[in-house]
Amino acid sequence: TLCGAEDEILKRDGLIFKPLQSGVRSGEREFYETLLQDPSRGSLKTFCPGFHGVKRAEELGLDHTTPDTLFLALEDVTTGMAEPALADLKMGATKGWVLKDLSPQARRKKAQQDLDRSQGALGWMIVGISAQDPDAKCTAEQGKYCTDSEALMALVRYVDCSPWPAREVAACFLIQLEELIGWFALESRDLEFYNSSLLMVFDAAGPGTVAPSGEVGPDTVHARLCMIDFAHVVPVGCDRQGSRYLDGLLSLRRLFQRVALEFTSIECFKPYDGAPRAGAVAVRWVGDLLCLLLASATSKDHWIFPKGKIEAGESPAACALREMVEE
Repeated sequence: TLCGAEDEILKRDGLIFKPLQSGVRSGEREFYETLLQDPSRGSLKTFCPGFHGVKRAEELGLDHTTPDTLFLALEDVTTGMAEPALADLKMGATKGWVLKDLSPQARRKKAQQDLDRSQGALGWMIVGISAQDPDAKCTAEQGKYCTDSEALMALVRYVDCSPWPAREVAACFLIQLEELIGWFALESRDLEFYNSSLLMVFDAAGPGTVAPSGEVGPDTVHARLCMIDFAHVVPVGCDRQGSRYLDGLLSLRRLFQRVALEFTSIECFKPYDGAPRAGAVAVRWVGDLLCLLLASATSKDHWIFPKGKIEAGESPAACALREMVEE
């Protein structure tokens, strides 16, 4: 399964075979066979898994289901990765806006659920993060009500779960995000994507690392951003609330920009623990030069002014002086 997806997904020969759903969820086949093939969609194909047709269970040799059960044959975007790390994000509004049998009251309830979850504040929510590093993992229950800072920390842990510099991983995703935002802003004028997901995957194996599968880690960061889950792609309008997919992309870009531009270590993004601190800015003139006293941070990769936690019975001024003298 992909990051906790409910459907059982068969993987074989560089493809995944996703059970084709029926009823209101059957629109995914139309998306791949019709909408995605329309030349007017521009570069949309580059952001989706490759489509390799529809297969019957009988063709796949499956005997645990009825022979006529249909499967979408899609590109496995983790093919060739020694240690794929995946993040599955549900973008924008939920499918409540496209289910025809819902009453106005039920639609309002769905809208309120969106607002109550992280989709309300961020325009997206974490469905799951899967990686070898246990600290990077995140479940749907953990991601459903993430605040802005919690979502940032989840992304930091995700891009920092490999030997690759986290900034490089974040920058790879950021470049692809910019391209996808450009498509939505300039070319996606007639479609709304409800209950759709954005899959991020990169090879968390270091250069030359050999995984149990026999795959060897890449020489450069191998990352892919991919849109998935298209059962509820509908024409714009039709008395529906907008899907807010683009809003979610812009929010995600903002957080990735922080990671790519500010990240030096996980310490940079640890929440403040609330303990009172005091510090000092010590200056000294040496001829015409104004010199400042700086100390190495705990992470040893940037400089700070002398500061520390105020001890029991110590005044802020005394703490600041002690920290300065210690340096």
